[in-house]
Amino acid sequence: MMQAIFLSYRRERRCRWQYERKFHTRFRMIEATFNDLVELLRPALKRVIYNSRSKQPIFVELVVAIGLRWLAGGSYQEIENVFGVSTSEAYRSRNKFIDALLNCDQLQIRLPTTVTKWEEVRKGFESKSSGGVINGCVGVIDGFFQRSLMQRKKDCANNQKIYFSGHYEHYGVNCLGIFDVEGRYLFFCVASPGKTNDAMSFVNAGCHEILRDMPAGTYFVSDAAFELSEILITPFTGSQRANPLNDSFNFFLSQARIRIEMSFARFSGNFRFCYMFNLLIDLV
Repeated sequence: MMQAIFLSYRRERRCRWQYERKFHTRFRMIEATFNDLVELLRPALKRVIYNSRSKQPIFVELVVAIGLRWLAGGSYQEIENVFGVSTSEAYRSRNKFIDALLNCDQLQIRLPTTVTKWEEVRKGFESKSSGGVINGCVGVIDGFFQRSLMQRKKDCANNQKIYFSGHYEHYGVNCLGIFDVEGRYLFFCVASPGKTNDAMSFVNAGCHEILRDMPAGTYFVSDAAFELSEILITPFTGSQRANPLNDSFNFFLSQARIRIEMSFARFSGNFRFCYMFNLLIDLV
């Protein structure tokens, strides 16, 4: 009897584990997080239930699921087949989900606003640095190239070439992100057209003004594409690396810089819409 109960328990646990793994694969989050997201977005999406023209209402959970599947790289054919919605409803649900996501106050990306919060970020980076060598870092900053379709002439004053990146050999925009040691966003913006380098994007985004209220003795870390300043530390390059002390400094600096590379890789790996070349960036 006990053996049958044990085997039944094992089968149940295995089925539950497989369900949770498949759920995470499809929606890029566990079910509990999905439910939390639904509740956050419900005030903005609940009206969809009453506006449905189909036999059954389009519930908030369905809208969130459609939006997450699209962000994860799901095609519209897949969304239509899996969720049983029309093409127009797939587009409509995706757009409503994105709008609700961007307008949700609890999900806004914000820099720390108090000395205590800045200190928590600083201690996080110090704990990841060997011997606490990098002890003033409060964030890592880097550029992210988002590919897109060629911009329409009317949207870019007939200057479409400025959106073409020779490095990536594609049209797109240059984004700028700042992350903490856990890979969480502290700041993110679409900084400039794709042809612009990271250093100029930093200026265009107004980061000097945004970051001027940092606590004394703190700084951000970036790669050599940015310009060295009091609030931005960059690695040694070229012949400077021949000096053993400079090379050691680069090693300790890389322990902080690797955090943003991991964050971008996690973001683009989970949400495959970044690799959709048919995106059209709305220039506002």
